[in-house]
Amino acid sequence: MHATPEPPRGFLRLRQPLPLAVSLLLALTFLGAVIFAWQVFARNQRAQQRADSVRALAVVANQLDSQLRAYLGAARILRSEWQRDGSAGYAQFQADAATIQSAFPAFRALNWMDNDGVIRWVYPSRSNQAAQNQAIRNTPDAWTAFRRARDRGALAVSGVLRLQPGGRSIAVYLPIRRGAHAEGYINAVIEPEALMRQAYSRQFARNYSLSLSDGRHTVFASDTELQNAAYAVQSTLKVGGQTWLLRLSPRNIRVAGADVAWTVIAIGTVLAVIMAWLCYWLLITLNERRGSQLQTYRAANFDRVTGLGNTFRLRAQLREKLPAASAAAPLVLVLIHLGRFPLINSIYGFARGDAVLRIVTKRLLALVDSVECLFRNGSNEFAVVMPLAESDSEEALAKRLMSVLSEAFEIHGMSLRLPCSMGLAVAPEHGTSADDLLANAESALVQAREDKVSGHRVYSENLRTGTATKLRLESRLRKAVENGKLTLVYQPIVRVADRYLHGFEALVRWTDPEFGSVPPATFIPVAEQSGLIEPLGRWVLEKACAQAAEWSREFGKPVQMSINLSPSQVLDLGLVDEVRRVLDQTGLPPECLVLEITESLAMQSLDVAVDLLNRLKQPGINIALDDFGTGYSSFNYLTRLPIYAIKLDREFIRNLGSDPRVTKITGMMIQLAQTLGLQVVGEGVETLQQYELLRDYDCDLVQGYLFSKPVPAEQARILLRESRIFPHPDSHPVPRRGMGEGVPIP
Repeated sequence: MHATPEPPRGFLRLRQPLPLAVSLLLALTFLGAVIFAWQVFARNQRAQQRADSVRALAVVANQLDSQLRAYLGAARILRSEWQRDGSAGYAQFQADAATIQSAFPAFRALNWMDNDGVIRWVYPSRSNQAAQNQAIRNTPDAWTAFRRARDRGALAVSGVLRLQPGGRSIAVYLPIRRGAHAEGYINAVIEPEALMRQAYSRQFARNYSLSLSDGRHTVFASDTELQNAAYAVQSTLKVGGQTWLLRLSPRNIRVAGADVAWTVIAIGTVLAVIMAWLCYWLLITLNERRGSQLQTYRAANFDRVTGLGNTFRLRAQLREKLPAASAAAPLVLVLIHLGRFPLINSIYGFARGDAVLRIVTKRLLALVDSVECLFRNGSNEFAVVMPLAESDSEEALAKRLMSVLSEAFEIHGMSLRLPCSMGLAVAPEHGTSADDLLANAESALVQAREDKVSGHRVYSENLRTGTATKLRLESRLRKAVENGKLTLVYQPIVRVADRYLHGFEALVRWTDPEFGSVPPATFIPVAEQSGLIEPLGRWVLEKACAQAAEWSREFGKPVQMSINLSPSQVLDLGLVDEVRRVLDQTGLPPECLVLEITESLAMQSLDVAVDLLNRLKQPGINIALDDFGTGYSSFNYLTRLPIYAIKLDREFIRNLGSDPRVTKITGMMIQLAQTLGLQVVGEGVETLQQYELLRDYDCDLVQGYLFSKPVPAEQARILLRESRIFPHPDSHPVPRRGMGEGVPIP
């Protein structure tokens, strides 16, 4: 880091030293602080040990749950092949089973049994020959699961089974139906130890011991007994009617003992004595007046964290350099805004935020002439003032600055990127005074923050006009939020299978006397940038929850309400308490509330999103992933996010049926999401063809103009009374199967 320029000379010195008592008091205070810090550290170590174990157990539980659901999905595929081809025989069963086992090696056996529970066909036949023609009636746990599958007509999972010639397994039973009759059962035998080895990685094996049981029998244990059982944590999984107990404990306890404590106290005592002596010597030799004046000077002119000049220093430098600026030797002012920086302070603490500022300073200093050219102009804003070379340009300078700031920052063990925006103004073309040049650069910065392509703007008169309009819009929006002049409309969400109303999505609308009907795409970004999104989001949450609670009481049934969350709301640490307060105030059950976040927001920082969404889901609230498929579409991270549904992006629905590739991808996404136990919602359904394709792909829910536009509360109440939704009269569905516009969907 470059040294801070020294203040002018001529500062006076101290005339009297401070008493020795101050040094002794400092030593005692330091020793007490060392002891207290050690106690806090040891207590935090114990709390951190348990927190690490809980997080590790959640990771293993999620991995095991995903593995089990994937294997159950594979068993369903085998059952589907059997049901679809009524003429399939033993050879076809062997071929299908071989294909599935090759992809899912933890299957010990794939069998077909008749309605009496007798195993008729087995695969692989060589290693499972003894099971052929055997009845499971004599195996109580297996028979209990088989009867549960038979009585309920659905998948059932057994507890731990001891199979010949040895080993422990889990049995899955899936009834095969053709019409109203059962034609036997698919019996899949899974080796849980193989699943656990996939979920229980080497990294976990080095640090944790783990066991899995069904409550009576242990199916997997990494050790003969849990290491450090006093620190053990546990979790339960329920799959196919069977409950499993996972227990995990750390192998190494990171809690220091009393011997280390005495060592710390001894070292602290020595350091306290040394500090007392140094303090006494410094107090009698330092120049008190010079130190006071130096501190005052630096506080008034320089930033404490980065050592750079502050806003006052920036203005002084502009006043000094502007008289020399000319068309032949222009002076450029660049204002740099770091987006999302306040979130680092709120989530990771000010110490890590300060570390990021120092990294930014180091990167920028590598590009400018000297430390006198770089300033910190605000909490998350920097300024560069330097002559613009004849061979250089504003665009080239902005791109160089943008390139060094686009590199990732390592924060809390994670790699994060901070979006940055830049506004440029050049003297004397854009101003000959410090105030004019700063105002014009600020206007360019405001526009740059809205520019999603380049991220930087050079000042022009048009920018000033646009900024003035935006400020006027922000002022009107602030008054509308304060005076409750916004409204909510509600778009129905419809069940695909029977077209019954499932719930509503609340959407905010604003009509201003001056600007007229302002689209959400226009005023929501203004609310985000001006800090209005918090009161606006709180108003939407309160009003939508109150409306859903009112309808639930009026119609005697729960009404589900979906609400979109902005990035600022999701990353607000007080969101959980705010949601709980609104639910308590309105009386809406937590399960009736669905909070929607965008896929891109979740992926900006996956670990942070997982932690915050888990805290949101604890009260029982449902989380949905909106705009799925816009840029990531990886099903790997879906197993980590605590969501219950994904909402397919409108671009997929718009091209459904017209683009074969999009149609095929949409069907695959629906099938894979449902295999992971997630509901799928199709947004923007406007044609009958789109609806029918989603129905054919077994999509769960839809919403769009085919059924209803977003409507006011009174019209939504009418839809609730009717329950079953037909196409909207104003929609224009594509005629299919001889059906015309406005005909009810079959």
